[in-house]
Amino acid sequence: MDEAQERAIIEDSIETVERTTGQPTQIKVTKGSLTAIPYSLEVNDHFGFFIYNMSPREYAESLIRQFDRLAD
Repeated sequence: MDEAQERAIIEDSIETVERTTGQPTQIKVTKGSLTAIPYSLEVNDHFGFFIYNMSPREYAESLIRQFDRLAD
């Protein structure tokens, strides 16, 4: 593989990651579409309850803080 081919592969990889992560993505389903919205592990319920040992109230407050940050 020469340098130009390697550059092309790297550029394609970067474009693919930018296009498919960090932004809402439409997914076609049988009846219409769904919007997949990426979120951080901090607001993942599994991590909140089982990794970070949050109470339900702490988890809810975490979700509210994340929403407020995104809404600004």
